[in-house]
Amino acid sequence: QETMHLYENAFEVLAHGINLHRSVILSDEDLEGHIQNDREVMDIDLDSMYANKVKALYAAILEFVSKAQTQLPSDFASRLYELRDACHGIVISVKGVKEMRNNVSTYMVSENEDIRREYNTLRTRLASIMREIHVLAQSDEEDRDVLSLDEYKVAIDEDNVIVTGALDSLIREGRINAIMASSLMNDQAFARSVVWQLADMGKALYGAKDV
Repeated sequence: QETMHLYENAFEVLAHGINLHRSVILSDEDLEGHIQNDREVMDIDLDSMYANKVKALYAAILEFVSKAQTQLPSDFASRLYELRDACHGIVISVKGVKEMRNNVSTYMVSENEDIRREYNTLRTRLASIMREIHVLAQSDEEDRDVLSLDEYKVAIDEDNVIVTGALDSLIREGRINAIMASSLMNDQAFARSVVWQLADMGKALYGAKDV
């Protein structure tokens, strides 16, 4: 329950970190269409949000796990470790979005159409998996297909602008400058980490039967 609570708190930080309202992610609205037309940069203190909503609860969960695992049968202890790892993934995801935030806020409103499109693609990737996890959370246990989360891992790897050569083309054709390219490379890596961590967290929370 507290792992779910941690993710609920982190959800707000993640959403606002990529300048999206939670209501948009949780709705049935076309995410890609909304994000491509979105120019709202939120005035938020992400460090304060992280400290108040995520960090303290994460620390309390770690303390609980460390104490409880010494008094539990191995089956229960292993489940606790799995949930602890899920919590760690949530925290890594929040830190990844924090690292991305300045560039996201800069380039999502850039006059350069190419860099704006690439950053909006990253925002869409993150928002999409957050929506999928919400769908899983709202579903009955027997209807949950957590393997769907792996599709988001595959997608962000296959559509990586570095792997596909799209980034080289943008640089070579002078459509983005070297500073933009460097930022995009770094943030592509952060976005990949966030997607992978959230996918694994979702599988840990909603894929396992209650011990």
